[in-house]
Amino acid sequence: MDERKEPWMLGNGSYGLVPDATTDELLNDATEWLQYAKGLTELLSEMVGDSEILDRRRLMLAMGAVGVLTDMGMHCAMQAHARMQWDKV
Repeated sequence: MDERKEPWMLGNGSYGLVPDATTDELLNDATEWLQYAKGLTELLSEMVGDSEILDRRRLMLAMGAVGVLTDMGMHCAMQAHARMQWDKV
């Protein structure tokens, strides 16, 4: 079975960019993205503390990934907030 993802879909269960996602789905995604960012940050912290010689290129890529994960979490949270405000009207 060939399941092709829509262009807006980032992964299974990711509703960060779906216009009709519910507030709960958006908040769940925000939590998931931010947990990934937290885990990667902790891993990087351990790596920097344990290693005398760092691969700067990989470190920069990983730090960029933390930024992207955090941005996605913030985007989902902002969409959820806007959805809640819209529902009040």
